[in-house]
Amino acid sequence: MVLSLAVAAFTGCTAETAAPPVDVFTQSGNSLPAGGGSAGGNGGGGGAGGDWPAVALPAGQVPAFIVGDWSGGEGAGKGEKLQIASDGSYRRSRTGYGVIGQGVVVADTHRIAFFGPDGSQAPGSYEYVDAGGGIEVLSFTFDNDGYYSYVRI
Repeated sequence: MVLSLAVAAFTGCTAETAAPPVDVFTQSGNSLPAGGGSAGGNGGGGGAGGDWPAVALPAGQVPAFIVGDWSGGEGAGKGEKLQIASDGSYRRSRTGYGVIGQGVVVADTHRIAFFGPDGSQAPGSYEYVDAGGGIEVLSFTFDNDGYYSYVRI
């Protein structure tokens, strides 16, 4: 995302004309998903056009302390909202773009994987920190897709 903002600034694009962010949470490795997603269909990844083909997703499973609404983004970025439900379903949205990702989360003590409706997955590790004073931080380091950090909202 930082790179796309830098490219947009360099090329004269604005946030309104730049391409929507790609959902690295549900990419397979570093390659883009084969089909586009749409917030209105059964899909939800980045890209334009069509719905994802139907794929059987695993049953979601998350510890109670990561359930809820989170705000943050890639690296020290902000502007994304991550919602994780108790059934393991997740939804990511970004100001100005709407839903940029959705699917199912499976997590154990320190490992986590986000599964997209196209069958893609993003495995990695996560860390939850209760910093006190009402501040809770949830961070992810994906095996192939970098670091994301969120605070509970």
